[in-house]
Formats: sequence, C-alpha cells, structure tokens
Amino acid sequence: MPIVASDLALFRSLFFHRSDVHAEMFRFKSGSRFGDIGYSPACDNRWVKPLCNDGKCRQCRNFLATALSDEVLHQHFRGERTLGTYLVDRQQQVNLLVLDVDIDKAQTEHPEVYRERVKELTRHLYGLAGQHGLTAYIENSGNKGYHLWLFFESAIPAAQAQTLGAWL
Repeated sequence: MPIVASDLALFRSLFFHRSDVHAEMFRFKSGSRFGDIGYSPACDNRWVKPLCNDGKCRQCRNFLATALSDEVLHQHFRGERTLGTYLVDRQQQVNLLVLDVDIDKAQTEHPEVYRERVKELTRHLYGLAGQHGLTAYIENSGNKGYHLWLFFESAIPAAQAQTLGAWL
C-alpha cells in the first residue's frame, strides 16, 4: 500500500512536532556498548570528512540538523531508516506522552517471566490512565517490552506531561 501525502501529514501531526530536527538510530561499533542501539540528532554533515567529528555530534562544531523531509519519512516506512522524534516543541510543549516499559537488560535468567511482568505492568498503567479519563494505546516495542502512548487534544507544557508520566 503506497504512503500518500495525507498519511505523511497525519504521521507528522501525531509524532513529529518539529520539522527542523529529528533523530536517527545507530549501532555502537566499538567499546563497552558495542552492538547496542542508540539515537542521535540527524546531521547533514554526519560522516562527511573533514566536517564530521566521527559521529560524536555533541562535541561537533559543524552539526547541521537534517530537516524531516517526506523522503526521510518514506525511508522510515520502507524500513531503510529508524527515526526518533523530539516531542518537545520550541514553546516547551508536547501533545503526547509515551512511556517505555521494558525488561531490564540485566535480567537474563527467565526472560519469559520478566516479559510477562512487563506486560502486566503495561496493562496496569493502561487501566490507570483509563480510570482518569486518559485514552492510551499500547504498542509492542519489540522483544524488550511495550510503549504506552497518550495523545492530548491540544499541546500542554512538557513539564506537566513529565509530571503525569512520573505519576503513572
């Protein structure tokens, strides 16, 4: 099924509140986190010599945020890129809250038991949100756990959403 302009507009309105910057997933290629997944701001100068500081974006003087284009979104939907979003807009507001409920990486024995506990916790949080009039959606985030998404009718201060997340 082709992705049309209205699909992209809906996706942007739900998940991307800034078109000037987004994050992209990467895998650590060395060190103690070898093979782990991370996210960093997408940069037009990434891996461009001599401008790039070997992917160390936080220390780079030449960081140039990559805008979120329709083509980048198409690549995400085709599975060619995994994107991350910055939920807080320039006015320090958000229109969604997402809780990441995962299995602790240190729990290597009996992962099925921990997976079940994470599922129960996610269902509990879902029910708690519903009891307080909040509509929540559960997403399986892969092998490690779940995301619990809460969308607000209009943007609220990010600090208020953070307080809600901590309360849940």
